[in-house]
Amino acid sequence: MTIPPACRQATGCNSVGYQCTACKFLPELVTRLGDDGYAVAYEKLTGVLIAAVKELKVDTDAQQQHIAALEARLATLEQTVAAPQVSGWLSFPSLSAG
Repeated sequence: MTIPPACRQATGCNSVGYQCTACKFLPELVTRLGDDGYAVAYEKLTGVLIAAVKELKVDTDAQQQHIAALEARLATLEQTVAAPQVSGWLSFPSLSAG
């Protein structure tokens, strides 16, 4: 992966990685490197990312089903509104004239 020059200038970094201090949800992936800082065990992160993608897929599928049900309800409501409404009262103009 190539780092854009503007990003390199702004950060002073020549590499791409995950900021270890942001990895609070899985501290077992972070190793302290003495006084130099921290390192992320990326090989252990792969399984976590795969599980997260699977969870997101389940959520997305459920949302798609919900959207389809809402679209069906909306179509039914639109048809109901578009249909001519019949009043409960019948009018007989010839009877009332007389």
